[in-house]
Amino acid sequence: MSLTTPAVQEFNLLLKEMEDFTLRFQTFTLQKKLVILSSKLQHINRVKEFEKRARSLQAEIKVTTEKSEKTEALAAQSLLDLQARQEKVDALTAQLESRLAAKDTLNRDIDNLRKEVAELENILKNTRSTLGDQALKDAEELTKFEQYLGLRIEAVDIDLLKFKFVNIDPNNVDREVWCELNVAEQEYKVGLTNPNLPRDVILRIQKDLNTHGELVIFLQLMRNALRAEVS
Repeated sequence: MSLTTPAVQEFNLLLKEMEDFTLRFQTFTLQKKLVILSSKLQHINRVKEFEKRARSLQAEIKVTTEKSEKTEALAAQSLLDLQARQEKVDALTAQLESRLAAKDTLNRDIDNLRKEVAELENILKNTRSTLGDQALKDAEELTKFEQYLGLRIEAVDIDLLKFKFVNIDPNNVDREVWCELNVAEQEYKVGLTNPNLPRDVILRIQKDLNTHGELVIFLQLMRNALRAEVS
């Protein structure tokens, strides 16, 4: 009996070390997955900001072009008036030069705005390319970690994410439940869920996410709601 006791103690110590390692590894992988997801959402938000800025600049170009056209038409009318009233030739000439200078200024502004739009479109293109590459890397990382976390994240579309959970149903640990999150607008919107959650529960979780913006809290609340629905 005394010969086997140290071996049992050594085995128990090894078992305790393995449990501690597993806990640290699970914590590390969860932190890694949240960093990856946060990076993806930041990329998505940058894409939306660039698209919004490009639309704003296009609108500015339109307004500036209209001003230029109006100035040109006014300059042409001034020339007609100059021909009809020679006595005002000096004043109208000065006015015409001023308006032509304004037109040149507006044309330069249009050129600058077009250059800025082109630069933003190039940045947007590069950002989308980077986002696509990052999505592939994220998919590899998430596949590696999902067996430890019981959570998998899929990019259904550039603006639609699906969060899948396992280890929810005590009677079937492999059962998969999920929810969708739309990030296309300034406010997040919870989409479909499986199983279907009551509308008031979805709205409460959605409002909570848009209030604090913490994805970890959102995942905790959603997981609890889905677990309560299958229990």
